[in-house]
Amino acid sequence: MTDNDTDLLVLGAGAAGLMAAACAARSGARTLVLEKGPRTGIKVLISGGGHCNLTHDCSVRAMVAAFGPAGPFLEPSLKAFSPRALRRHFERLGVATCVGERGKVWPVSRRARDVRDALVTDAREAGARIRLRSPAGSVIRRKTGFVVESLQERFRCRYLLIATGGMSYPKTGTSGDGYALAGSLGHGLVEPVPGLVPLVVEAKWVRSLAGIALPDALLRFLGDDEEAGAARGPLLFTHVGFSGPAALDLGGRIARHRGRTVVDIDWRPDVSPESLDRWLRSGEAPGSRAVKRQISEWVPERLAAALVVLAGIPPDRPSAQLRLEERRSLVDVLKATRVEVAGTRGFSRAEVTAGGIPLEEVDSVTLASRLVPGLFLAGEVLDYDGPVGGYNLQAAFSTGRAAGLAMRSG
Repeated sequence: MTDNDTDLLVLGAGAAGLMAAACAARSGARTLVLEKGPRTGIKVLISGGGHCNLTHDCSVRAMVAAFGPAGPFLEPSLKAFSPRALRRHFERLGVATCVGERGKVWPVSRRARDVRDALVTDAREAGARIRLRSPAGSVIRRKTGFVVESLQERFRCRYLLIATGGMSYPKTGTSGDGYALAGSLGHGLVEPVPGLVPLVVEAKWVRSLAGIALPDALLRFLGDDEEAGAARGPLLFTHVGFSGPAALDLGGRIARHRGRTVVDIDWRPDVSPESLDRWLRSGEAPGSRAVKRQISEWVPERLAAALVVLAGIPPDRPSAQLRLEERRSLVDVLKATRVEVAGTRGFSRAEVTAGGIPLEEVDSVTLASRLVPGLFLAGEVLDYDGPVGGYNLQAAFSTGRAAGLAMRSG
């Protein structure tokens, strides 16, 4: 047996691939990881702005629910390796974690490199070998396993794991290679689109407010005039539209939508329309004050001025002089400003990929292909995507672990 003959071959040295390699190699099986790029864990290194939001502080049930239709598929691997178990795992690897804002879990050091280094060290100490700058060009199924060609080399293996990621952040090397490899073996593909991606809005008033951030907003995505999704959380105005968790969480659905796309934005989801109306009419609001000044108690001042104009009210109109229809218009704008969305920032700004290998073609417990014996698929190459907050990295770790354990016992 040569160095290029191995029991287990993992394509992709990311979160799923490295976790799988460590789990598989601990049995003593020969395990080799091929990474097309010059470094391991590139997506891990840039996640969370370089701080690595590696999971979310929530129950397995909440984690499963966050993935929507893909939740039932992910449930077995998430139950077997929960957010709490993942944190204990990294603690054992020397990476202490902590809970930050909105339930995000970070390494205490806030250094993504610590997470990546721990994964690499764990895999290597388990016995796995890692080869960099080794992209898989083709895969052929043989009776005894697989033959993978990479540049001028050929690798033979009994079990093969495709954990090459999706198409988000293509500069990191995630260009969808895994889809073609799986497709050459007979797998299908749910069209990949950008997920967790900022929105493009052409309205000048939106772009003029670049830099304004709201701690809490509710966005309702309207497809064919019916609500097709909603997301709530921080929202950021940018020079081309919207970013922040509330916008990112709708990105994948909007990217997949083919028709006219609009969102209704509730700038104060914590306050009912009735409360806003009573406040506008109450004596708590001095009548001599301009209405834009009054609204600036609820939202940032520049946004307040823009919303008053959208409501068709002169910004300097005293609050006491508001007519009934003007007050109602102002409440409507505060609770449901309608904005047309031109699209998303695309894969270059997407944090994850929505779409991928159909889940019905993969066993949810072992991550083994239902179509190709000996083939496994894990991580972002699969058709799932979760919200902002560490959910997607958790799914990569959990599915990678499940695949690694299954290959080890195979």
